[in-house]
Amino acid sequence: MLSQSSKKAVSTLRRSYARLLPAGARQYMQRVSRSKLLEQRGGFPSTSRPQVLRLNDQPLRWMSAEPQSEEGKEKPEEVKEEASKTPEAAPINIKGKEEIVGEEKSYGFQAETRQLLDIVTHSLYADREVFVRELVSNASDALEKARHVLLTSQGGADTEKLSISISVDAAEKMFVIVDNGLGMTKEEMMENLGTIARSGSKAFLNQLANQAGQGNDLKNSIIGKFGVGFYSAFMVSEKVQVFSRKRGEDAGHCWTSQGDGSYTIAPASGVEEGTKIVLYLRTDALDFAKEETVKTIVNKYSSFVAYPILCNGKRVNEVDALWLKPADSITTEEHTNLYRHLAKAYDAPTYTLVFRVLTKRVIRWLIDEAKKSEKDYEEFYKNFGLMLKEGVAMDQKNAPQLAKLLRYPSSAIENDEVTSLDAYVSRMREGQDTIYYLVANSYNVAVSSPYFEAFKKAGIEVLFCYNDHDEIVLANLARFGDKQLKSIEVVEPPKELIEKMEEKKEGEEKDKEEASTPSMSEDESKELTSWMKESLGKRVSDVQATERLVDSPAIISDHDNAVTRKLMRMSEFKSMGVTQPAGYKLLVNLKHPILVSLSKAKGENPELAKLVAEQLLDNAILSAGILDEAREMLPRLNEILKSVLK
Repeated sequence: MLSQSSKKAVSTLRRSYARLLPAGARQYMQRVSRSKLLEQRGGFPSTSRPQVLRLNDQPLRWMSAEPQSEEGKEKPEEVKEEASKTPEAAPINIKGKEEIVGEEKSYGFQAETRQLLDIVTHSLYADREVFVRELVSNASDALEKARHVLLTSQGGADTEKLSISISVDAAEKMFVIVDNGLGMTKEEMMENLGTIARSGSKAFLNQLANQAGQGNDLKNSIIGKFGVGFYSAFMVSEKVQVFSRKRGEDAGHCWTSQGDGSYTIAPASGVEEGTKIVLYLRTDALDFAKEETVKTIVNKYSSFVAYPILCNGKRVNEVDALWLKPADSITTEEHTNLYRHLAKAYDAPTYTLVFRVLTKRVIRWLIDEAKKSEKDYEEFYKNFGLMLKEGVAMDQKNAPQLAKLLRYPSSAIENDEVTSLDAYVSRMREGQDTIYYLVANSYNVAVSSPYFEAFKKAGIEVLFCYNDHDEIVLANLARFGDKQLKSIEVVEPPKELIEKMEEKKEGEEKDKEEASTPSMSEDESKELTSWMKESLGKRVSDVQATERLVDSPAIISDHDNAVTRKLMRMSEFKSMGVTQPAGYKLLVNLKHPILVSLSKAKGENPELAKLVAEQLLDNAILSAGILDEAREMLPRLNEILKSVLK
């Protein structure tokens, strides 16, 4: 018999425990299976039949039917009602409207494909459900290709309509999966469905050959390690039909096989753009014609596919992959839905913590691998370098570490080699505090660029970037450690570094160089730059003398890099009201023979001098990579040639 105080304590404990029960239930579910937990409770709680748990032999009533507060947890009934509001679409016709309208031509499978089909059809019995995963994965790939086509050719029109539809019918013994993706031509069907194109499938066969005689258990487990793609459909099917029509084409075709070493292809009518796969299920595989079975498999393997997956018209994958979104854009509701999906729970999480451990580990691992074998890493970088650059541009938090993985050609190494930013820093000249780079189409274009001349003369290393997006990546990175990153198109090399290089020259060599260099007086220089500015009119904002050029007569210089200047001249920007600068800033090398001769020609032959001045400006614009139309120079060049040959 409990005392009054003990009863009061137990009563208080009951109420407290009931409030905390969802969290306690979650911890308990980690120790016992969900089915056992429900068995102990006699099913889910309801208001008509309260369930009883015990704590220290004292009964505790389930109180989830009563909300903790006005903002309390949702009841299971409310959750189910909310889930029922999922947008639905009409299920596809299980038999469809497609018809074979032409002659069926028979073809034999590739030898390796026949071997694989025989194994899949007759030897594999475990993990047969993975055929759903494989077909959904293939459909998702087709949708991604279609999305790319729509984005590049139609500005993204209709991308929201891309989806995967599954229909099942136990009475008809059919499983049908449809995607409105890219689709296939007849030739592509023969290539993709008639041969083994995936390395995973070949590895699958090699594994089977290596484990011969080790029993069926190992053989059955291999399907879980190697995806055999489309061929996995034959694990559950007596016959498979594939109807497909390539986007933008009128002709559709039907591919048919019973997995017996051959297949047929025939023209078909009523085929929509995309691909439809029809599985005629075996008698022992009719469980896959049940809607609930398919939904369970999709949620198990394909919950976070980027496109909607419908089963008999109802959306299955309703939870987004939140780890692909910025943390600050995720709503509380999205966090709750993900928690309920993963934990199979009906309450809400008490706290939410977003953290990314894998990203940092992968970056550290790649940095370590690059140190172990730079050659192997460079092969990796050829395939995945663009993704790493995207990470540098988009992920500011991890950009400093990701930058260590970047590789670029350089003026200090051979043209077929690349270097890291760390290696560049290790070779920097004393007193240099900036990493310099230049965007060019190729190595030869880069080393012959007038912007590179002064840096070459000063012995300063420059990284070469062959893609426009590299300039965006490095400009966004801005710094690497305590070093700045700057394009040599918008900055000049430090004068002190040039002076140090000049001091190293032998006296006689320096005197010889100065003696062979033509020159103008200060008055002649001012007169020439003023005349050029007046002659070129609105095409230039200013004309100034510069010491940074060695072999080139002129360059243009402004505060915009090459990519920005290209964007500025695009019609899309003009339509937005963004205009180009009033004119270019032209820097001229007054020691160059052309400028010295031009100084004399402006008085002796003004017409020819003006043509030469305009050509110098166009040459400078051309070297900057932003000349709109080179053919406009041809009449002027012809006039110059005629004058020279008189």
